[in-house]
Amino acid sequence: MPAKASRQLLIYCLAYRMQQNAYGGLSVTARQRLRAMARSLAPAPGRAKPAALRLAPGTRLIRQWREQRHEVTVLEQGFAYRGHYYGSLSAIARLISGTHCSGPRFFGLRPAAQASVARGAET
Repeated sequence: MPAKASRQLLIYCLAYRMQQNAYGGLSVTARQRLRAMARSLAPAPGRAKPAALRLAPGTRLIRQWREQRHEVTVLEQGFAYRGHYYGSLSAIARLISGTHCSGPRFFGLRPAAQASVARGAET
């Protein structure tokens, strides 16, 4: 269980465990089918990166960071932030946060990496 699991997730997990104790767990066949389904959905090792992010020009991305509201506008080529033009969201995210980070992840366009989630990191 992640260190920062939500209260609702903990409730679901406890309810499942109680049902499992009362009625028994999943059958061997059901577990095998679920594993097969999970394998078919998981990306294969060495698979190509996800498709490039496509945002319509004029789209506004808004992020609250350390008591400040940051607004980025998507342009035909690049992004506008506070009167300056940038070629990538990562450059803007670096400017805002002061550290190297994924721009699409910083603005909530991509989920955090699994390792970060497992460690309980905040995005």
